[in-house]
Amino acid sequence: MTIYDIAKEAKTSPASVSRYLNNIKIKEETKKRIESVLKKYNFTPSAVARGLASNSSKTIGVILIDIRLPHYATTAYYLENEFREIGYNIIICNTHGSIEETKASINNLLSYHVDGICFFGSVFDRLNENLEILNLLKNIPIITLNFCLSVPNSYSLMIADGYGIEIGVEHLYKKHRKNIFLVYDSDTTSSAEKIKGFKKVMQRLSLKWENHIIKVIPGVEGGYTFLGKILNSGQEFDGIVCAEDTIAVGVVNSLQDHGYVVYKDVDVIGFNNSIYSKITMPNLTSVDTQPEYQAHMVAQMLQSLISSSTPISSMTYKPNLVVRESA
Repeated sequence: MTIYDIAKEAKTSPASVSRYLNNIKIKEETKKRIESVLKKYNFTPSAVARGLASNSSKTIGVILIDIRLPHYATTAYYLENEFREIGYNIIICNTHGSIEETKASINNLLSYHVDGICFFGSVFDRLNENLEILNLLKNIPIITLNFCLSVPNSYSLMIADGYGIEIGVEHLYKKHRKNIFLVYDSDTTSSAEKIKGFKKVMQRLSLKWENHIIKVIPGVEGGYTFLGKILNSGQEFDGIVCAEDTIAVGVVNSLQDHGYVVYKDVDVIGFNNSIYSKITMPNLTSVDTQPEYQAHMVAQMLQSLISSSTPISSMTYKPNLVVRESA
């Protein structure tokens, strides 16, 4: 937020705002209007003064779908710690999957003059189809997690999702599981990579994959409905790889309700190694996308991009498999 922005909203002059920030006496009525604007945007006078002097708000915007989703919450937690250590605050915006709320969040962050923005999740890849949003983002440093954004000064940290599915299937194959299914819940670039990885590994292992890729509604409920679809089709199954831990929880619950013994009759693998994997009975074997590492790399990449201190490029890293009781 610049001195001119404050002055405009407070219906006063930039000179009056400058006097206020420098502790020079101004009219009480004008002072109250300025303080009201600063309070509205959660700025302290010292923070505004520092920002005006250094052309930096020392603030980062983080845009995600829903902070309540465990893997986003964990990554955001670590990200805040990373940025705090280098002197930045973060503002978290939840968009609930809405383009309009995403646009509103971007405008809000720009009004705060954030130094950079992080987008979490491949669901935001559809922003590339929205020219209005791309235009808003063309002049600010951006790091995206698990998708690419077609604007200048934007770089991505990608998870090798397809590889994550491959190591899950290979683990089941070593346990002599042959009728393996992939369950996913959304049409994103991440899901596309997971499907691609599933087809690749199933073909390499000479296993049938046609009609073994099932889409369900998001969350635990979607995982629960999966079993009904398979039972109705009459297909044999002994291994299930899920694109999200929440789906895997629903699958495990449904299997147990139908009399199957997880691990003995059917193996189940989740994805993200979230808190769900540790509280489900039995505990879930899950692909670990390493949120602490994600946060560290995103913070390092964005800081380098903001400061232009070191060359930067997009990068991809591989997850690993955490083996527990379900597979």
